[in-house]
Amino acid sequence: KTGQLQLSNAASNARIAANNKPWKPVPLVVDRSECYAVGQNGVVKAVAMHPTQTSIVLASGLGGGLWRSTNDGETWEDVITNLPLVGMINRIVFAPSNPNIVYAASSTGVIKSTDAGKTWLQTSLNWTRYFPNVNFAGDDYRSEFMYVDVNPTNPNIIIATDCSPGDLVSKISRSIDGGLTWSSSVAFGSKNYIHDLKFHPTDGNIVYALIDKGGNVNFYRSINGGLTFDAPTNGFPNDYFNNLTERRGKLAVSPTTPDVLYLYYQYGELGAVFYTSLDKGVTLSKVCCGPSSEFINRTTADRDFFGENMGSVQVRWSTTLAASVTEANLVYASTNLRPRVSKDGMKSWYWDGNFAPMNEQPQSNISPNASPPCRSYIHGDIQDVAINGSKVWIANDGGLSFSNDGG
Repeated sequence: KTGQLQLSNAASNARIAANNKPWKPVPLVVDRSECYAVGQNGVVKAVAMHPTQTSIVLASGLGGGLWRSTNDGETWEDVITNLPLVGMINRIVFAPSNPNIVYAASSTGVIKSTDAGKTWLQTSLNWTRYFPNVNFAGDDYRSEFMYVDVNPTNPNIIIATDCSPGDLVSKISRSIDGGLTWSSSVAFGSKNYIHDLKFHPTDGNIVYALIDKGGNVNFYRSINGGLTFDAPTNGFPNDYFNNLTERRGKLAVSPTTPDVLYLYYQYGELGAVFYTSLDKGVTLSKVCCGPSSEFINRTTADRDFFGENMGSVQVRWSTTLAASVTEANLVYASTNLRPRVSKDGMKSWYWDGNFAPMNEQPQSNISPNASPPCRSYIHGDIQDVAINGSKVWIANDGGLSFSNDGG
């Protein structure tokens, strides 16, 4: 039921040249065992499932590269070897109204596919044009704040995080012609940056954003398709903290409950908070955790929101939130070791898809098929999660983990 995909160190869209022969692709290394990966290479940053043909999966590596599977991950093909330079891909989105159209946001800009991810082209949002001397490796500071999303009813209307030369990812650009041309719709000020960006899953006029301003992540909302944004006073306390070193916020939506917005905010070592909106972001209310009178659930130093050990830098590296495409109120969240699961819209949390109570931590499973026996749980540092029906894909620092029985 569960497997692990390992991407080799060379999986950064690298090429090998020897004895003056032409460059050639480095093969993808796949480990289909159920063993927990220890000391192996292969951070996967983003994963996405085709919304109706769920055996089609796209996944991206830390240093670049994009792979496609048509058989639930049994085999994979590198699909961007034709592009001269694509850095770390941080988000992949299928257009809901036409899943043949796919967009991906990378540290070099936004790329596009019109055949469900088989082939790709660079859109005109291409940072290499005005950052000619930047090394677009996976650790470039812009990489982790590159996001893209597509209008739920028009696949040609897209929004993406963007930046100006010498600045952080502090503005949102918009295209209405499928990426042929872009215009900057809103800028949030020099040295601020964007933590997440989402369209409402059925209403293309509504866009949500989390903006880091002055050391705190604030909630913004657009009612005109991303042309302008406001920071409403709606129950989410913007500007609650200032100058926190490590903080990260994430958003999630689902077409099964389209007007519901999920918001997860981790404040480094201070604690975490989960907010939801039932009215398209007009009002937000805290649903978890800790006393209702406190904005956050305060934790001890270097602990995540469930009390597991972590360094506060993990907040910036691997904070994740995802909602099921098909099941109402099913949400995955993680900041550190492994994802936690909620089936009631983030009000309460469980260890995994078996809904084991948080006070009954399951023991590590021993894979019966491995020789010698090995641990078979998910690698830590969760980067992305995709949930559709009984299928769950989890991108992490050890590769990809897959379940076809609901986790």
